[in-house]
Amino acid sequence: MVGLRGSVSAVGEAAKAYRVYFSAPVRNSPTDTDYLVDHSIFFFLMAPDGVFSDYFGRDVSASEVAKRIRVACGEWESETREGALKSMKGK
Repeated sequence: MVGLRGSVSAVGEAAKAYRVYFSAPVRNSPTDTDYLVDHSIFFFLMAPDGVFSDYFGRDVSASEVAKRIRVACGEWESETREGALKSMKGK
């Protein structure tokens, strides 16, 4: 799992691209280190090539997430294998 972090503007751009939200409160002083961030409660599954594959909200159980990840990985591996075989035949 990869979490995103960066400047407020960079995180804002990523949030906009993935259509999620976050809201951090204004800190009262520069020494404030304890704060909460409101944010979307779901996560994305991306293929190794960065293409969107699936998403999971808080209503999806851990076992369902695991099942869907296994299926997606199997599909990706199958497509990758088929693509490699096709390119080998083309040589």
